[in-house]
Amino acid sequence: MDDFTVQLAQLLGQITAPKTPDDIKSASQRLQADFYMNPQCAVSLIHIMQKHEDSGIKQLAGIEARKQIPIYWEENDQAVRSEIKNSLLQSTLAEQVALVRHTSARVVAAIGEIELGLQTWNELPQSLNTAISSGDARDREVATYIIYILLEVGAETFVANASSILPLVSVNMAQNDAELQVTSMLCAGMISELIDASDSNAELFKTQVVPQMVEVLKGAMQRDDDKTMQLFEVFSTLLLVDGALVADHIGDLVQFMLEIAKRGDSDENKMAALRFLISAVRFKKRRLQTLGLGPTLTTSMVEIVAQQIVENPEEQDDDDEDEDTVRKLALRVIGYLSNELPPKQVLVPIFELLQQQPHSDAVLSALSYAIEGSPEFVATHLDPVLESVIGTLRQNPTNVSALMVLVRLAYHLHHIVGEHHATLVPLICSAMDSSSSPAQFKAATGALESVLETLEQEVIAEKYLAELMPRLITMLDQAQDDSLRTTLIAAVGSAAFAAKEAFTPYAEQCINGLGQLLNLENVADMTEVELAVKGSAFDTIGAIAGAIGKESFRPYVNTFAEKAYATLQVDLLREAGFVFFGVIAKLYGEEFGQYLPRVIPLLVEFLAQDDFGFEDEDEDDEAIGQEDDDSKFKVNSLLATQKETAFQVLGDMILATKGQFLNFLEEITDPLFAALDHFYEGIRKEALGAVWKIFHSLYSMANQPQWKPGFPADTSSYPESLSTFLQLARTKTVELLEEEDSRLVVIAICEVLVEAMKAAGPAILGDEDTLRTICSQVILVLKKEHPAQMEEEEIDAAELEQSEYDSLMLDYAFDVCAAMSESLEAHFVPIFKALFPYVQNYADSKMDEERAFGIGALAEMTVGMKGSVSEFTGDILNICIKGLTDNHLDVRSNSAFAFGVLVENSNVDLTSQYPAVLQKLQRLLTKVDKQAKKNLSDDPEDNNDRCLANACGCVARMTLKAPGSVPIGEVVPALVARLPLGDGQEEYVPIFGLFAALMEHNDATIEPLKGDISNLIQEIARKDETEKVLDDQVKQKLEAVMQKM
Repeated sequence: MDDFTVQLAQLLGQITAPKTPDDIKSASQRLQADFYMNPQCAVSLIHIMQKHEDSGIKQLAGIEARKQIPIYWEENDQAVRSEIKNSLLQSTLAEQVALVRHTSARVVAAIGEIELGLQTWNELPQSLNTAISSGDARDREVATYIIYILLEVGAETFVANASSILPLVSVNMAQNDAELQVTSMLCAGMISELIDASDSNAELFKTQVVPQMVEVLKGAMQRDDDKTMQLFEVFSTLLLVDGALVADHIGDLVQFMLEIAKRGDSDENKMAALRFLISAVRFKKRRLQTLGLGPTLTTSMVEIVAQQIVENPEEQDDDDEDEDTVRKLALRVIGYLSNELPPKQVLVPIFELLQQQPHSDAVLSALSYAIEGSPEFVATHLDPVLESVIGTLRQNPTNVSALMVLVRLAYHLHHIVGEHHATLVPLICSAMDSSSSPAQFKAATGALESVLETLEQEVIAEKYLAELMPRLITMLDQAQDDSLRTTLIAAVGSAAFAAKEAFTPYAEQCINGLGQLLNLENVADMTEVELAVKGSAFDTIGAIAGAIGKESFRPYVNTFAEKAYATLQVDLLREAGFVFFGVIAKLYGEEFGQYLPRVIPLLVEFLAQDDFGFEDEDEDDEAIGQEDDDSKFKVNSLLATQKETAFQVLGDMILATKGQFLNFLEEITDPLFAALDHFYEGIRKEALGAVWKIFHSLYSMANQPQWKPGFPADTSSYPESLSTFLQLARTKTVELLEEEDSRLVVIAICEVLVEAMKAAGPAILGDEDTLRTICSQVILVLKKEHPAQMEEEEIDAAELEQSEYDSLMLDYAFDVCAAMSESLEAHFVPIFKALFPYVQNYADSKMDEERAFGIGALAEMTVGMKGSVSEFTGDILNICIKGLTDNHLDVRSNSAFAFGVLVENSNVDLTSQYPAVLQKLQRLLTKVDKQAKKNLSDDPEDNNDRCLANACGCVARMTLKAPGSVPIGEVVPALVARLPLGDGQEEYVPIFGLFAALMEHNDATIEPLKGDISNLIQEIARKDETEKVLDDQVKQKLEAVMQKM
């Protein structure tokens, strides 16, 4: 070796075998300053890796060579490069130490990536093909590993010929050499990403390679191979390749992984199998659904949870949310199942288990994770759920699983849970008093926090606040554990949120106490838990501000605004600062404009931060001996969630400050529209919302006349700023709709389009091309063929029952149809003709929910088209008549609504249908006990408020259109007897419209009912003072009736 190489080797040795603590640092500094600035370093490092006697130095030289090759390799003389190429493959094959051998293989691949691109190492593929077929297992393994790395880095020569390598890899997987099997499987996994079902070796992959992979993984687990986790990752990769390659194996692979998850010999393997199952649910939900695996997976996860509770009972008191365990991952599988599969495949098995084991921790834990994905279905079974939870807490007041069910129920079924406060709040307080561990206390306090937010203001003020607040304040003063203080502070915030101005007597003490926690000196030395206390304190300050109102909070607002500016500089407090500013913006409205000059620049600066980073960012990027694998590259998930909040708050500030944000419009526009392409769905959703909040603010400031239906819209009165921004917002939104693969974001797109059409009508729909694109995307959703609904594997979803998230997406797509019909009226007719076959398919679906969706959509579009619906009267009428005899309540309800609005809007005489329709509606118009508990009547139809409202509205519309065809003397008293409505208050418009018309004509039927009607109007008005459910049209109709009386 020359002097340069000798000295380089000595420095490497100083690092691998330091004699003093400073040796590594001094050697690293010399390497960076004196050697790594010289192109020769790459060649010298390779020579050391090939020839040195010390395997540690050889390994380190190889690692460092890989870093220097991309920088310096091409600067070296061609003869030197050729000499290395000629010797490197052989020295790699001959290397005895496995770790060095693999490092050397990576060096070969690094050089190969460059040289193959320059077409100056054309003999490498043939050399590797020879070695991969060698009689020596080690040669085969090394060659396979090099090919694997070259495929991984995307070397074009190997990528283009990936399929041809597969038969050789398959042969090697069948050999008895364990290392060769593992490397061959890794290579096969890489090849699977590069081929599809049309490939010549696709059949080999399907019939031979996948089963071989299963056997390789089994062997690796048996001998506890250090690459076992990589092999699990290969199976996860198979879920993302061309669906046809693995379609026939999905069921078997799921069963294989399920067996490992249940009976694996190590927690590490069990967790890897559970992660595979999570991916399978996410990416192969339709295949799992068609195979009917939902119930099996669900009950198996409950078994795993139950087994873990027995084996690791202390884990339930483990409040480390970040660390994965078998139990947590099994519960996460249930969460994904509930989100992706229909309730019958997930919730029904859980409810069956709950009936058998009403106090089982495992079943209750499973239920708590399943609620989020299917809240509507859970709502229909709330009584047995609460019975189980309440019974469990009475037996064991600190049962964490039962308390977590309450947390999730309160969050997702807000108003329904609040009705049970008299039972739940004392149980939760008992749980807090009885807690013997931080996890139990946190669960109890979390349940209190969630349930308090479900309470009506009068309830918490009259029944709980006076007792709860002194108790919470005392607990907070005595709490020594920061994690407990965090939850207690949050509970105070929930009490303030629910109590509103009734919280005022406690505000000053709480604000002063919490303010003392917001000292940010020495924040860099604080732990995450300490910072969480401060974040919770800021959140609660915001809740108190919203509760007591802007005038009561005015003495404090500037002080806390200054503290909020400071939090925006602290990573773990930034989100709390943004949320505080969002609350204050909503509270003070235009007055918040004074804070914009400081908040907006900070917010824009934050949004510009890179979402990606490297592990150990505080260390030197070129740390000696550290592999520069892509695995170091990672997403900063904290930053992503904080940006999501920042965009949401930005939208709130825009709406609150009205015209004052215009000074910052140019500054915020670019980050907003750039975020529509962000990888994280939450950011795309919130950025989209902020974009359209800008539009609504601009539109409001423009003082436009009420829009008129038609197409194209007349926007000549729009100021230039509004026209320009609308064009940009519309274009970006429609582009996003075409490509979006997240249901959450597609729902958000539908929502913003609907709200924008309500405000500005057809102007939102742009030109013919834009309208055509929106319609085509809506049709894709209705066909269940939108990117957000599709999987790689083609499975017809038409006859598959939907998850609640999928159903929600369909519901919002129908809302877009309804909004377009209202915006376009007669111009919607050709669109309706295109939509009708798909809507009719839903109306005729085997699934109850889809029939209800389809008929409800027809009704809404009928309302929108007004008289233009006349030409479709026959088709819609047939659907309505059929629906009125359906066996499902919601279908009958929507059919009643649809028939009523068809009568109201169509120019076709439908009185011939009146007798049959009135007969079908008769049972709905029979007086029932309005206090009966929902779903406990012998006839659930009698207790369905929405069904009642639709039936009453239908009869009222029929009578208004043709009073001579309705027995008014029977119908009107029945209508009055069924009021007030518990839901569907918009149906008061035709109902009270009928009463007004009868009064105007001095109809004898209405005269003796005037007193009842007057009392009803007063009762409805009193109720609306607190619930705020009546829109302006209903209020005007009620006033008109009162005037006529």
